[in-house]
This record gives sequence, C-alpha cells and structure tokens, in this order.
Amino acid sequence: MDIHFNTGRLYTKDGQIIRAVWDAEKEVVHFADFSRAINGSIEAPTYAAGFTRPGSLAMFVMERYDRGAYKNTPESWELLMVTGRDQSAKVEEFTI
Repeated sequence: MDIHFNTGRLYTKDGQIIRAVWDAEKEVVHFADFSRAINGSIEAPTYAAGFTRPGSLAMFVMERYDRGAYKNTPESWELLMVTGRDQSAKVEEFTI
C-alpha cells in the first residue's frame, strides 16, 4: 500500500503532507514527511498485514512517528529525497 495523507497539523500553510509505503514482504513501513523533511522506516508487527485501509496505515505511522519509534534508512531517504511526492496521488485527509 502506498498512501499520501495530510494530518491537518499546521506545519505549513497546506498542513502536514506525509507519504507512507507499506512493504509487506519486508514487514516495514517507509514514510516521508514532506512538510518537515523528515523520513524514517518502522518495523511493522505481524498484524500489519491488516493495512487494508489508508486510515489504519496513517494512524500506525503517526503513532510511531510521534513517539520517535522509527529509524532513518536508505529506503526512507530515497522516498523523501529521490522518489518524492507523487503530485498526481490523492491526498487522504486525516486529523491525527
């Protein structure tokens, strides 16, 4: 699953835009916070296979991100700095 979402937090005039990519094979979620230029990877527990809705993935990412429970990895850096934000992707709105 690959989602773009806005938390509604006012880090920029457009809010806080985050992209999260769930790599089910490696059981990890990579994220990039484009509003704050922060990226990281989060090990996802077994139940993460239930990431079938964008909202559940967004809540998981933000809960770990807010606690600092992530680590910088080459994959997450690439998501932020190389791949970047997909301007054509629908940005889900979640107040988190």
